[in-house]
Amino acid sequence: MDKYAEAMIRKAKSEELQKVTTEAQGYKDIYKNPLMFPLMAYMEILPVCLIVSLITALMLKRKQKSVNA
Repeated sequence: MDKYAEAMIRKAKSEELQKVTTEAQGYKDIYKNPLMFPLMAYMEILPVCLIVSLITALMLKRKQKSVNA
């Protein structure tokens, strides 16, 4: 049973390694394209910027109401 368990673990590790390697190669191919590189960079940053902008706008809107009242 120990040998069987070890074989299963080795197989799972090799399958996981193959999956990660394939995924990394895909990202590498995407980033080689000069048009896709900026698009991917903006896709990573844009959601965070939108959230920060909305929170800041809400904070400023609340402060402005209390000053005018």
